[in-house]
Amino acid sequence: MGHSQTERKPLLGDEDPSTHRKRLQLPKMGEKDKISGEKQKTKITGDRLFTVICILATELCERLTYYSVVANQVLFCTNVLKIDSSGASMINYVFVGMYNMYVIYQMYTV
Repeated sequence: MGHSQTERKPLLGDEDPSTHRKRLQLPKMGEKDKISGEKQKTKITGDRLFTVICILATELCERLTYYSVVANQVLFCTNVLKIDSSGASMINYVFVGMYNMYVIYQMYTV
């Protein structure tokens, strides 16, 4: 078998892969660019402001919905479903706990 073993080189040329990450990092806003030496300017355009306002409005609506459900859940269980107050409180605690566990799970999976 006439195949000779040759040493494989990385595709980007450097032996240390950590240098690739350092080289490909972009400067943060407000920092000087390493190549040109100019300071990055922070611009808030109309599109960016609209996006931020939409995200904040969505977050506000989500929180209002969550707290209104939690506040009315015990009343609904006791008055409509005819569950005693201790059972209604337990249902509410389970709901709040499951919601918080879901949020924690989402934080670690992202």
